[in-house]
Amino acid sequence: MSNAALDRLGQANAETAIVLGSGLNALVAQADADSVSYSEFAELPKPSVPGHAGRFVPGAIGKTPVIFAQGRVHLYEGHSARDVTAGVRILAAAGIKRLILTNAAGVANRGFSPGSWMMISDHLNLTGTTPLLGAPFDASGAVRLVGTGSSATLPPPLGGAALALELACVHTPPPDLDQFAPAPRLTKIRGAITAKKVKMTMTLESELSMTVDPAGVPTILRLQDGGGAALLEQVMPLQPGSRGRFASSGGELKIMPGKGRGVRTQKIVLKESPGPTAALASGSGTMAIETGGLMARRSVKLTANGKGSRLAVREQ
Repeated sequence: MSNAALDRLGQANAETAIVLGSGLNALVAQADADSVSYSEFAELPKPSVPGHAGRFVPGAIGKTPVIFAQGRVHLYEGHSARDVTAGVRILAAAGIKRLILTNAAGVANRGFSPGSWMMISDHLNLTGTTPLLGAPFDASGAVRLVGTGSSATLPPPLGGAALALELACVHTPPPDLDQFAPAPRLTKIRGAITAKKVKMTMTLESELSMTVDPAGVPTILRLQDGGGAALLEQVMPLQPGSRGRFASSGGELKIMPGKGRGVRTQKIVLKESPGPTAALASGSGTMAIETGGLMARRSVKLTANGKGSRLAVREQ
């Protein structure tokens, strides 16, 4: 890895990077003198696909420093999975802690129009390969990876402290079962909406056993009617409390551990005042939530009273 080129990237003082996929090169109008070509890193192949410029460009979104990676290399260009992911390791070495990947993706849902933005929460790895195939295994097939990390949810004195992490394992080609794990899902959605207040409860279920920290990023809760109009939309940072609970500063939104056999559940309670000013009408809609790295959505049934002043919400 080129130390000189890496130092130039580090001078951007950025903790966020965005990899620009097909058609998104125009987000960076032009490269300036601070841009770093992929060719300055021997381990990073040069892209051969049109629309992938092949350079790192320091920039900003608002006041936030960002490194734009203009283009990527692909397996179908004849590279290994480890070569394809070399740019990720370079960005990490330059101080990047958050990486946003973009690409042009096809969908089977005819409700998505060409050019629409969508967020991909998971994927099926059908390539038959993995970047770990290039990890530093010794003659016995063992690998040892070392890094650092921290978590505010750990009890004292570990909470918030920098921890040394070590992963040691023996390489065998097991099936990637995680890609088939059921996606997080919303259940037990109950609530009512009026112009004066909103009261909603729901349960988020997930097969994932990892610790989810809703305090890491804002929790997004959104309710839309069948036409896509927002009846409810909240973006709230949550603070940790006792017994694994999290709450917004005003107490409008609370997330607490639930009870469930075989799955990890979180109960979500929203009490807000006042409610929406949009017209309340019966029909179908969608409830969606993003919290602690989990995303889920569920179709809901909307039932308005005769005066259209109250809307009941239940999952379908």
